Amino acid sequence: MPDTEWMRDAKTMRWGRLVVARPGAGEWSVLELDSDPVPGDPESFEEITRAYQELARTTQEAHDLLASGGQIDVGQGKAMEAFKDLIGKLPPRLDRMAHSYAAAADAYLRYLPSLEEAQTMSLRALEQARQAAGDQGAAQAALSSAQAALTA
Repeated sequence: MPDTEWMRDAKTMRWGRLVVARPGAGEWSVLELDSDPVPGDPESFEEITRAYQELARTTQEAHDLLASGGQIDVGQGKAMEAFKDLIGKLPPRLDRMAHSYAAAADAYLRYLPSLEEAQTMSLRALEQARQAAGDQGAAQAALSSAQAALTA
């Protein structure tokens, strides 16, 4: 029977979802690996995604505010003209920034399911390798016992 104790003990609930702690680097040796083949923390990806989404929203709001003119259009004088010229350059830049932040958030959203699937597959492979190693050990013990009985 494979050792699945670490799986039972490492399960917790965060943000309404079941989170399973990844096995440590040494536990992957049964697959002849030095470390976790699929590192990454899906919860961190969700936090980063939310941060990029918020940046995109805020930047878009700043763009919309500056692009509409608002109180800036009613100002007069040389200083106000210079200010309008400077502010007039910002909306296109803010629009590009908002799109970049939204694209980053979208990339993280699209990557997250692949990460979770790959991590699930790697855990399944690890469990199967542990089972196979246990079966191999039992078979070798049975062979040694049979050889000893033949030579006795």
